[in-house]
Amino acid sequence: MKRKLFALFLSVFLAVSLWAQNPTRDFPYYYFNSSEKDYEDFYYVLSSGGQLLEDDSEWNVTLYSYGTTNYIVTVYKPGKAQGENELRRVLKDHISTYKNLDSKIDASTGYDYKVCLVFFDSNYNLICSAQYSENY
Repeated sequence: MKRKLFALFLSVFLAVSLWAQNPTRDFPYYYFNSSEKDYEDFYYVLSSGGQLLEDDSEWNVTLYSYGTTNYIVTVYKPGKAQGENELRRVLKDHISTYKNLDSKIDASTGYDYKVCLVFFDSNYNLICSAQYSENY
């Protein structure tokens, strides 16, 4: 009986955890943490050459375009990385900015470009990534 209850509890917890990663009206991102993705998932993007947007004492922010997705990659300097909870707050606070970036359609190609935000610590360990989406 204890095994059945534990299995039921575990499956409900797993279902809620997976559901929480999908976009909602309050948090419109497909969200992945370091246990779900890592540097290798972004290797081709990072090797495609990007446009440096900002490089200061806290971070290095670069824009990469790969396919129909624009990746804004933030690499924190040593000792400056933010925690996952803080980054979730930042994503939530800047929804309107990412919505504007996501809604850009290239007039010459007609492609609907998406925006994905990727956050690494100074050793390129993934902290989290989030792709804006209104598919909730």
